[in-house]
Amino acid sequence: MRAEPRRARRLLAGTLSAAALAAGSAHGATGEDPSFVQASQAQIAELTSISATVGPTGTVSYTFAGYHPAISGVVFTGRGSWDPKTKKAGEELDFPQGKITSSTTCPADPWSEGQPCAALGAGGLVAASAGTPFQIALLPWGPPVGAMLLSPASHLKAKAAYAEGLRNRPTATPTHTPVPRFALRSGGSGAKEIVIPTPTPAGRLARVAAPARIGLTSDLAVNTPTPIPTRTPTQTPTRTPTPVPTHTPTHTPVPSGGARPGAGATARLSFAAVAALLNDALQGTVIRLHNAAPGGGYANDSYVAPGPRLGGARIPIGVPAPTFQAGAFTSTLFVNDVNSNGITVTAAGDRFLVTVTFESAGPELLVRGPMPMDVEADNGRLLLTLTPGLDASGRPSFATLDADMTANVQCKAPSPILAAICNTAQPFAANFLRSQAAQGLRQALQTPDFRSRLGGAMRALLDAPAGRVAIEKASGQKIVTIRATRFEPGTLAIDHD
Repeated sequence: MRAEPRRARRLLAGTLSAAALAAGSAHGATGEDPSFVQASQAQIAELTSISATVGPTGTVSYTFAGYHPAISGVVFTGRGSWDPKTKKAGEELDFPQGKITSSTTCPADPWSEGQPCAALGAGGLVAASAGTPFQIALLPWGPPVGAMLLSPASHLKAKAAYAEGLRNRPTATPTHTPVPRFALRSGGSGAKEIVIPTPTPAGRLARVAAPARIGLTSDLAVNTPTPIPTRTPTQTPTRTPTPVPTHTPTHTPVPSGGARPGAGATARLSFAAVAALLNDALQGTVIRLHNAAPGGGYANDSYVAPGPRLGGARIPIGVPAPTFQAGAFTSTLFVNDVNSNGITVTAAGDRFLVTVTFESAGPELLVRGPMPMDVEADNGRLLLTLTPGLDASGRPSFATLDADMTANVQCKAPSPILAAICNTAQPFAANFLRSQAAQGLRQALQTPDFRSRLGGAMRALLDAPAGRVAIEKASGQKIVTIRATRFEPGTLAIDHD
């Protein structure tokens, strides 16, 4: 029985077969706790960076880096590609102590779309070297491993990278065929001839070929071309033009922007420019997550404190304190004084991505029960995905909002007795942030009140002098009065006088 782990790890050094993915045999081979293996295979991997290059034929190549929050210390870099014509996908994942390569066929781009591809044994192949995290290599969704592990938020990042690569996509340079030039001259007999320049054959440098002539005369045997007689042009008499009377325009001059005041023109801002306005509107907003009472127990004090442009009272966030079972122990997970420290907004295709970062001072999560312990949740990140829309007053805001929260969760057991609780608490805490904490944030912000606050801030920025200058610079039109706004594909349309 002791030879079983070595046999399983040797299997990782080669190609993994479909039979190797049987959950029971994998767990028995590694000796890992089944709940930990299940959590490590969850689609929660986060990308810290990704870029895409789209070739002339549509093939997309990605370069990326990220980490898996359910497996302590697992970071990776990778390269992946997908060909829309052949549907073939391939990848190379590099870990600190191992490497995974895979190939498969996918109906759509697995990085940007996240759709499943051909599994192992059905056209998909995975090879993992020794030292590679065993749980990741035995991914139940099949290859490409780096794409199938990603969280929904990371798939959106890949989609944004693809859109950027598509904008910078190189185009093939067309080949132009030279067009021969023709000339018309008088032949030796006075007939008109079309002269077609004939190129000199390669290798015959001693003789210059005479031009071929097509006309009423066919003196093709003569090597010396017929001289063209000189013709004296007929003098054209000089004509004095009749002066045209000057006409003074009676219409109103058009301003430099191309639209007359009161003409009812429309200016358009790109989503990148709208994202910059959203970024200004949200600055100063703080999100706090905390539900641990000082003396123990539950006391929720989680909220969104709107920035100066949004204004208004704090918005409460409902954050529960869930319980989990680890062996014979029942424990409760609390959030401890987690505060945001930065907000940035970017445009991603037809949506806006709001990234909220959190500080990492002190333990962010507390496990309380018979065996209490602290859990670190460093580098916390909340990703809000906004679809554009107008508020009830017709001002630019958002229509729907989705939330996803991740962090580098670390649980260090002070003793072997607490290792079982720690191994369960770590993936449980990561899933809690992605599900229940993110859900509470979404419910707090997906309200008519918050949409109205954001819409008011956006309209104030558009009406401000700096906003007018930005609109005029982006659209090239003079703005007198903004009458209405509306979202169009990729732009914010601003009807104005």
